[in-house]
Order: sequence, then structure tokens, then C-alpha cells
Amino acid sequence: MRKNKYNNKKFYWNGFTFDSKKEYNYYVELKHKSEKLNEFKLIVKPIFELIPKFKFNNASIRRATIQPDFLLIYPLDNDCMIYEVQDVKGFDKKKNKFRTTEKFDLQWKLLKFMALAEELRGYEYNKESVSIPERAVEWKFTLV
Repeated sequence: MRKNKYNNKKFYWNGFTFDSKKEYNYYVELKHKSEKLNEFKLIVKPIFELIPKFKFNNASIRRATIQPDFLLIYPLDNDCMIYEVQDVKGFDKKKNKFRTTEKFDLQWKLLKFMALAEELRGYEYNKESVSIPERAVEWKFTLV
């Protein structure tokens, strides 16, 4: 098995692959809240398309995506919903910041920009496309 740069071990449970024990524990906490309180819908490992596939000088360029750990959907009323994208990261106490890579930071910024520009119209879950309604949507992005 390939060693992770942060020494995390993958954790497999109930058909899901979690990148760390911390991510799994957070999933269990969210799952319990979503079932008990029924205040949000929990989506595990959704895929957001950042750049669609395209052709450049007769070469096909693959699409660029980001797959955060969780998507929480809170219905506020008939006209508004909150979509909260969450990613579980370790925290470096010495540097006082989350442990992220340059690639992740860029993808995270692109995702936020697309939400701000109202260009996030859907995501993929279990290899199926899910559309985001055009009614008023508020976005939140959280590192945990």
C-alpha cells in the first residue's frame, strides 16, 4: 500500500473510502445528525466540474474536477437553499493553518469563484449528474 504524505491510512466502510480516520469519524457524526435531526441532506464525495473538457489545437483536454469530502444541503424555505461544501483536513498548530496542497488550494479557489459567479449548476454523485435548482442558493465552503 502506498504511504500517504500525511501518514493517514485509508478507511473503508459501507461502500465509502475515507482518506483518514478523522474523515470517517466526521462522516459518522454528520450521518447521525442528518438522520436524527433531519435538517440537511448529506452527500458523500460529490464531484464538481471546474472546467469542462475542450479541444485545443486538435488535442482533447480532459475536464478538471474537484471532489470534496461532503456536501450538506439545507432547505431554508421554498425559495432558498444552503449548499455547504466541506473538506476534512488536518490542522498544523505550528503554522496555524490547515494542511493543504497547492493543487487543492487552487481547486478550492476555483470552486468558490464559480459559486460566486453563479456557475455551479450541478454535481455528480454515484456517477449520476444532479442539477442544482436555479432558485436562490447560498454557498458555504468549510475546511474541517
